Amino acid sequence: MAELKLLLFSFIWPLLLLLVAFFFRRRRVLSGLCFMLGFLWLYLPSTPLVAYGLANYWQENIKPFHSAHLSSTSPPEAIVILSGVNNRPVEYPANRTLSVSTLVRLRYGAELARQQDLPVLTAGGQLRHARGLALADQMAEVLIQEFNIPVIWRESRSRTTAQNAQYSAELLGADGIKSIILVTSAVHMPRAIMSFERYGFSVTPAPTMFEQGYIRNVLFKLIPRADSFVLSKRIAHEILGCWVYKHFTLPKKV
Repeated sequence: MAELKLLLFSFIWPLLLLLVAFFFRRRRVLSGLCFMLGFLWLYLPSTPLVAYGLANYWQENIKPFHSAHLSSTSPPEAIVILSGVNNRPVEYPANRTLSVSTLVRLRYGAELARQQDLPVLTAGGQLRHARGLALADQMAEVLIQEFNIPVIWRESRSRTTAQNAQYSAELLGADGIKSIILVTSAVHMPRAIMSFERYGFSVTPAPTMFEQGYIRNVLFKLIPRADSFVLSKRIAHEILGCWVYKHFTLPKKV
């Protein structure tokens, strides 16, 4: 699956279009069309104008957590913290620290656990070809040792967001818990909410790591940047992921 996503969101497709434009340059209509498509495919997602426009659209309904948002009829009974991408800093020994995105989520989850006085579940399985502790176990150790937050449940079997929800439902359902505060990044939150709601949870989102940017000068909004391309790629991944989850991956609504 990871290899498929890498191929799907690769530079290879616009580059192939540009190569087609070059090799078929004598066929002006085909060459011009392929060149324009390939160029725009590379250029537009690389501009802050498009990248932050997509981010604002995708995060439009994702608001920061506030205790006033909590339901009085179905108050949350636990906090679920999802792991992020596992790009662990290499200067640490294996299983001694986590990626930046996961640590940001843990810090926010720890703050919420203190504010709301709720038990915590960490979610994240063993990555393919990895050794040692699952991400949920590493997250629990960080919460316990560095944030002094106890962890009641560890969902350590999942490799996807859908499995996060499925296996968390098994753990929390055994204790009769159906209402949660969900902690993950703002960009990832729509897919996470969809997944946990399909598995019967009442979800109060607690997003972190909002993707926000403001450039006053219109000209600079049109200058391509590598970080803008990465952000556009992330949003495209989430949009496609939500569509696949909705129609193929998650159980149907009951």
